[in-house]
Amino acid sequence: MKFSIVIPTWNDGRQVGATLKRLRGTSDKEKTEIIVVDGGSKDDTIKSARQYADTVIPLGGANRGAQFNKGAGAATGEMLLFLHADAQLPGNWQSVLEEFWSSESGANAAAAVFSVHYGGGFFYALAALGANLRVSMSQVAYGESSLCTRRDTYDKAGGFPDYPMMDDVALCKRLKKQGSVVRLKEKIRPAAHHLRRVGPIRNAIRSFIVRLRFALGENPESLFRRYYGGERKATIAPERWDGEALLKARIRGERPR
Repeated sequence: MKFSIVIPTWNDGRQVGATLKRLRGTSDKEKTEIIVVDGGSKDDTIKSARQYADTVIPLGGANRGAQFNKGAGAATGEMLLFLHADAQLPGNWQSVLEEFWSSESGANAAAAVFSVHYGGGFFYALAALGANLRVSMSQVAYGESSLCTRRDTYDKAGGFPDYPMMDDVALCKRLKKQGSVVRLKEKIRPAAHHLRRVGPIRNAIRSFIVRLRFALGENPESLFRRYYGGERKATIAPERWDGEALLKARIRGERPR
């Protein structure tokens, strides 16, 4: 069972090296490949990633859903594992997933995700409890939980939509049509920068509003700008996500299509 781990990056130079180094240390190299898809970082993200990743793919703009899809297209493993650049998988992640996918539960599942753990403190524990209960009840997980699925299941679902956010929610809804999305008891530790910046309660309220707006049909790019405001300024590439094609178009003086 070979795992292809796909990691989207965007100005993650401060943490991606440590994440990938730890991932290498907890993985069977013969049965694991790491693919990093960068969305136009201006720091040393790509340089750091190349020290540990098998493949680093530069794109013309930051769009998480498109980055995940591009990485999945380059993957050679039969199992796809989608991971955020600042999240720490449990040390036994590979044996856990191998056991799950070889079990009866895995045979009937479309995807598996890990339980989140935000660290110590009552409110962070409460936030993690709420996030994990939401996954168990709705079978819809955010990308912070990481998501593992079979390659053929992913292809049948149509993959990630090209959304800068809510791509994870959209994929889970697609996968649910093919089987259950199972939450594993083993814990992943996402950095959860936004949660720590604004606080667990305010973050929960904002996340609920974003999900509601998305359900009511608001454009994911509009949601991205509304959610992050001045904290992050996305360089959203228009439609085409091939960095080389975008560069050639600029050289020719054309507008990307």
